[in-house]
Amino acid sequence: MAVLAFILACSRPPPAPDLPAGSWLLEAEGVTGSLRIGPEACRISLDGGAWGTLGEVRCRAHAEQGWMVFPVVTALGEADAVARWDEQALVLPLGSREGEFEVSLLRREGTGDARGVDPLLLEGERAAWERGLFRLEGAFAGELSLPRWTLDLAGPTLWTEEPELVELVEQGMDLLIEVPAEPSVDGTPTRLRINRVLRRGVLPAQAQPSELDLAFRLEPGPWSARDADRTSARQRSLDLERERLEQLAVELRPGLGGPCPERVPAGLSQALWGYALRFEGSECALVLEPEPPQHGRRLAVRIEASGIAESIERR
Repeated sequence: MAVLAFILACSRPPPAPDLPAGSWLLEAEGVTGSLRIGPEACRISLDGGAWGTLGEVRCRAHAEQGWMVFPVVTALGEADAVARWDEQALVLPLGSREGEFEVSLLRREGTGDARGVDPLLLEGERAAWERGLFRLEGAFAGELSLPRWTLDLAGPTLWTEEPELVELVEQGMDLLIEVPAEPSVDGTPTRLRINRVLRRGVLPAQAQPSELDLAFRLEPGPWSARDADRTSARQRSLDLERERLEQLAVELRPGLGGPCPERVPAGLSQALWGYALRFEGSECALVLEPEPPQHGRRLAVRIEASGIAESIERR
């Protein structure tokens, strides 16, 4: 069932509980809360650190549809949250793509503190977004400056030479960011998705959320370890590229050392996008040349029947 994660609104729905009566404690990574459903009211409290409910608030719950609506506050303002009632959890989708940036609140019977979000933490989060300067940690390091509309990145699989101007699009509570980054063969910008409530982001691998997506998080403040992170990312990128090409050499060795084919097989060219390929010599060595040299595609190699005979880093 498709669920609209957030509807920016100030309305508070009247109680209409028809889910099983009871009291539950709610818990997910970084989030705690409580839920009470009685004969006359449904009430919920959530504390996500920098987002949640203002104390215990009324909710509207419907068992047949399997959803629940209640007001929350974030650094971006108030919103109506739409949560899905699952067998063992209350699932709160916070992202604009189904299955992404979801908070799965496990339920267990009990009662607890219903204070909701800490106003001081909420105010600190608001101040952080007003400043708009965040460092990226996780799959890659970097710095996002919203006042300047720039993004600087360094990771084994993603790189900018300097802070690059970005294009920003708001999609619900998500920010969609396009930035010129390496590697890129045809100049297509890299697209990132950032959820502003959770301060988490992904580099999507495909149109729908996938286990191949590279995850990162945003922390308020500047990128103080820029030089060290860049050095580490560049070396790790070279190590990964070398590993890929060494594995390729193992796979190709049986076909080398004899007569050369008239042209490079299309499948091989597609598997090695970003490299110019050619066969040469009496023993039909395969030569790979990064075209153009860029992050993740810097090694020029010569693969012979015995393995990699030559490897040169291109700048």
